[in-house]
Amino acid sequence: MDMPLPGKYQNLMVASERTTVPPTILLGESFFATSIENYQVVNEAIERVLHKIQATSGAFLQDHAAELRKLAGQLKPTTAFDDAVAEAVGKLLPKASSGLAVRSAAVSEDNGNHSYAGLYKTFLGVPSDIGSIGKAILEVWTSYFEYAAVGERLSAGSLVDGLRMNVMVQPLIPATIAGVAFSASPQLGAGAQLEFVEGTGDALVSGWKTPVLVNEERLSELTGAQQVACRQVFEATHQLRNLFGYEVDVEWAFVDDQLYVLQVRPITTLVRDSDDDIGELRIYDLFGMSEQEMQTLRPLPVYVEYFRSKRGPLFKFAASRDVAVGGAKLVYFDNLFLTTNPDDVSILEHFQADQVILDVNDNMRQIVLPKAKLLEELRRISSASSRRYCVLIRDYLRGDVGVITRVVANDDVLVEYTKEGLLALNRGGAKTDVAIVNKHAEPVGPFNPSALASLISATHVAQQTFGPVQLEWVLSGDRLFLIDMSSLSDAGVVMSNQSGELVVSVGHVTGPICLIEDSPELLELSDGPAVSLTGVPDIETMGKTFDEIMRRIQDHKVPPIVMVSRPYAALAPLIPHVAGFVFSGAAVLCHLAILLRERGVPAVASESIFESLYDGVSYTLDARP
Repeated sequence: MDMPLPGKYQNLMVASERTTVPPTILLGESFFATSIENYQVVNEAIERVLHKIQATSGAFLQDHAAELRKLAGQLKPTTAFDDAVAEAVGKLLPKASSGLAVRSAAVSEDNGNHSYAGLYKTFLGVPSDIGSIGKAILEVWTSYFEYAAVGERLSAGSLVDGLRMNVMVQPLIPATIAGVAFSASPQLGAGAQLEFVEGTGDALVSGWKTPVLVNEERLSELTGAQQVACRQVFEATHQLRNLFGYEVDVEWAFVDDQLYVLQVRPITTLVRDSDDDIGELRIYDLFGMSEQEMQTLRPLPVYVEYFRSKRGPLFKFAASRDVAVGGAKLVYFDNLFLTTNPDDVSILEHFQADQVILDVNDNMRQIVLPKAKLLEELRRISSASSRRYCVLIRDYLRGDVGVITRVVANDDVLVEYTKEGLLALNRGGAKTDVAIVNKHAEPVGPFNPSALASLISATHVAQQTFGPVQLEWVLSGDRLFLIDMSSLSDAGVVMSNQSGELVVSVGHVTGPICLIEDSPELLELSDGPAVSLTGVPDIETMGKTFDEIMRRIQDHKVPPIVMVSRPYAALAPLIPHVAGFVFSGAAVLCHLAILLRERGVPAVASESIFESLYDGVSYTLDARP
């Protein structure tokens, strides 16, 4: 069964009521399902990856996009594929003296909220032999899974809306003049305008030719065939605007005194805040701004407000103690600035680390990339030339060692650290070392006396200032950077029970063991932005991988004790549904460990216990001091 008709195709069919549209064939899901041998298997695998991207808010988009491209490359046309193509487009061939146009037609494309213009492949002048047509059809279909296209749909909140691509095939119009018209200027939001080139429109889209820009009020400045063609285009554009009920962007071709409408899409952004010809770039220090300055920028994305409220006090605390921190900048920019200033590196100069963390919007978060690739990524996400973008960019200070500290009994300081990095420590995947120290302690691990003294002193002062907290750091060489601070409401850390096992969270419970195996998906979910110390994540946001884990938990008649190698942060949604946890090893200050202590869910870490248990066996977990 085919999906609902895609917006691009529907728009053309509606436009045909008032204008001339080339004959158009739509190849929908049924065409690909029956003419590609492994369509169902590949499509299910693709759907799974798309759900992973959504669950991790695009934090691993580069890797996932490569996975998608690999899957799309595994499509195997059936032996009857050429026959299916010939049957589908055969009636167009007698009208295709100039070849064919093969275009994308995704369900979410050219809708009223987002046009996705230029994201997917289009082939113009495709030769009329079936082999060339079939190749173009498959390339357009698989362009749905290119990095830029996936990123744009994720950013717009429509990543998994209409998972399968449709393809449109039309005879190519051998235009003498072709171009694009706008019922309202996308730059200024007023007045119709168009741009055209002589010949077919691919020269305009590709930039081979410089277009002629025509405002409707200056139509009389044109002469001859150009004036005749443009007058018809403006008339048709206004008719289509009235027909659709919103401002439209119309792709058109003109030949032999006949106007053809090739595509109609909504103009989704009309007004620019900057009306100059060099574009816009504004950079604000997120923590350095006053509240009055912030107010002039509001409304701001929720994650920006959260990040400032959470880390703003930490920034001031670090400054008062001369402790190093990374930068966090709120950047407003548009595509015009990036394209007219391709060598401008002023954004990069605000960051000291070799890598940065990019937050694009609520759907696309915590993307770690080399600073040298930042401008390229900003160009990719700013596809709408008339829109102003707001992103949050932060230094990604990985350092040599990740460190977390907190005050424990007797005013000692617990220092947990690992060379696997702060992210792995925080999210539960790292093997760690632990030291309990005070101001009289000898140097331990990688910390020289000065660094250790700073850790102890800052942790004590932070607790005196903010109440029970733990501090997150990275050590780079001999230099400490303060990264984050989290408020605590647990009863404290008990390091071991009477049997010598590491106590992650105190308690005593009996239940069946439910073994959860390690997987790349579990690690990605743990490292993604869906988990936070502010609470237990909603299971609905965790994707299909977590659905499978939850089904295993619910198979037990009573809440089970989860057995898993490490306290992965992604397991936090299980807390209300399980009796306890057994780990092979654990970081006692990681995200999940804190939540377990706060909610009174018992947990121990013991390699010997872990190795002795198996799925389904009943076990009494004793995590008492």
